[in-house]
Amino acid sequence: MLYTPSSQHDINLVVDVSVPTRYPEELEKLIKEYSKNKTKNILDKSRDALRWLMQQLEKLHS
Repeated sequence: MLYTPSSQHDINLVVDVSVPTRYPEELEKLIKEYSKNKTKNILDKSRDALRWLMQQLEKLHS
């Protein structure tokens, strides 16, 4: 995976979703807003971003 402006967008999406999940009053709203497919997409993008970050760390330490 290469880092691209789209990658930054994906990371921002994860951050935007993660913050409201910390507040119970927002949880019901998020459950209604995020379908199973949308949630799976976010998780997949999160995994891709994490893989990319881990690859960058490996490069720094080799």
